[in-house]
Amino acid sequence: MSTDAAWFLGAAVTALTPVLQWRALPPEGGPTFNSVVPTATQYTDAEDALRRLHQALIAVSTA
Repeated sequence: MSTDAAWFLGAAVTALTPVLQWRALPPEGGPTFNSVVPTATQYTDAEDALRRLHQALIAVSTA
């Protein structure tokens, strides 16, 4: 893997790390492991980021 690809993937993981703290379902009395319910704006921003990441990965793989 080239240094540029490693940097790119590292930056993508760092940018998307907050998503790992989200939960989509209510806790229903069980443990939540410090997860949080994201706002609608956070969902929209994450969807946009994933679309851009997907397009970038396609461009990298076909270059």
